[in-house]
Parts: sequence; C-alpha cells; structure tokens
Amino acid sequence: MLYDGSAWKRGKDSAFALADNVARPSIDCELRNVDRNGRLVAVCGKGNQHTNAQLVRNGWALTYTD
Repeated sequence: MLYDGSAWKRGKDSAFALADNVARPSIDCELRNVDRNGRLVAVCGKGNQHTNAQLVRNGWALTYTD
C-alpha cells in the first residue's frame, strides 16, 4: 500500500496485517535487544519466514535502528 498523504489509520491497518501474518498455530520469537526505552526487540516468525521482515517489506513497519 502506498501512502498518498491522506488521513490513514496506520496503526489499526498494521495490526490487522500482523494478525494475518501470525494466524498460524504458533510463532517463535528470539530476543535480540532492549531499546533505550526498555522495550524488547525480537525477531519473530516460523522457520525461515520472518514476520518482522515481511511487515517491513510490505510497508507495515519500520526497521529497528539503535
């Protein structure tokens, strides 16, 4: 989905995209870091299907940077 500058509920739509992606029976998460605000940073997915990367590729999330 391309953003054209109009009002758009990105959080709600990205939450639906995440729910669609993790609707599998289970996913695994590997803790990678804790950011400066105390939030856990993890890579999640099943096998070689990384949920994080898929959300970024499809424009629903941003990559984590230190």
